[in-house]
Amino acid sequence: KSMESLADALLQIFAVGLGLEQFWFRDKMDHHMSALRILNYYSVDPKSHAVGAIRASAHTDYGILTILRSGGPGLQVRKDVENSDEENNSNWVNAPQLEDAFIINIGDLMQRWTNDEWVSTLHRVVLTSKDTLVERRQSIAFFVNTNHDAVVSPLDTCMDDCSDVSPDKYPPITMKEHLMAKHLAAMGHSSSTDNMAGTNTADADSADGSDEEL
Repeated sequence: KSMESLADALLQIFAVGLGLEQFWFRDKMDHHMSALRILNYYSVDPKSHAVGAIRASAHTDYGILTILRSGGPGLQVRKDVENSDEENNSNWVNAPQLEDAFIINIGDLMQRWTNDEWVSTLHRVVLTSKDTLVERRQSIAFFVNTNHDAVVSPLDTCMDDCSDVSPDKYPPITMKEHLMAKHLAAMGHSSSTDNMAGTNTADADSADGSDEEL
């Protein structure tokens, strides 16, 4: 309930920032599909792995936003989703490790809703130290999703009326269709909504928080 309340407060801020009525998202969330997950990274002997070794591959999250309680250093983000080459470490930024704080990531569905005005957060987890044993890392993530039958189409406030092309970049899709297309694409399967959901298959499981590599 506390996470639902926090998500509701964040969505009120999002709505105002997008030029919508303050509670615009609320009726899209009254039987939501959000999920709370514990993300476990077991301890690592740094002598066996180089600094920067991948613990969770680069990915974006499927939903509208993610509320993360980070379990330690190692989370990195970058803005250029189009070029997710993990070997180019210069483009990755370490997320601050702050006590008693949450990290908020924009998800794929919010990017779709905002017609690419807001971009989903590409992120990964890496090994950060070679000097001492890296203790078990445990994070808590609340993946915020709308109602399964909520129809998502680009917001009028995010349309470019001066564009020579169609201002809306995505056709309408329900949350259920979006998630199904994402999961199928991650497993290498196609669906009738593939062209509607977009693609991001860098890491099939970690997009919903279930994958650890180290």
